[in-house]
Amino acid sequence: DQEKRVKHVGVDLSVPGWEDELLAQGFQKEAKTVWLLEGLTGYLTDEELKQLLGIISESSAESSLIIATWITPDNPTKLGMHRFFTNDPSAVVKPFGFVEVDVSPLGKAGKHYNRNVDTKSFHTYLLSCHRKEKRLLNVNWPSA
Repeated sequence: DQEKRVKHVGVDLSVPGWEDELLAQGFQKEAKTVWLLEGLTGYLTDEELKQLLGIISESSAESSLIIATWITPDNPTKLGMHRFFTNDPSAVVKPFGFVEVDVSPLGKAGKHYNRNVDTKSFHTYLLSCHRKEKRLLNVNWPSA
């Protein structure tokens, strides 16, 4: 029964200890989890993203997923509030034990699902899916 497996928990990711609230609400680290980071990664600093991915990694069972959107450095619609850019999301999440399932331009995914696509962002936003392979052992953050 999906209602028993899905629970929405509102937390502020900028407040240390947010993962404790997940646990208090019944989150189980040993259960497979889908982490949806849609429209988030580009607004974080390198350090904030590293902290978030570290917590997600430590809180994820094997085969858990991260589904995320990413902004590439050449995105013509980027704003001053965008702080993290990458052409290779797999290099960002790999140090945290996640392996690539798929990385595609967002526009390609939109076309696949018959959605209108803004041609300016066709290749400058990426949609990715990564699967947890192993527990975090040693994080070597990719250099910019």
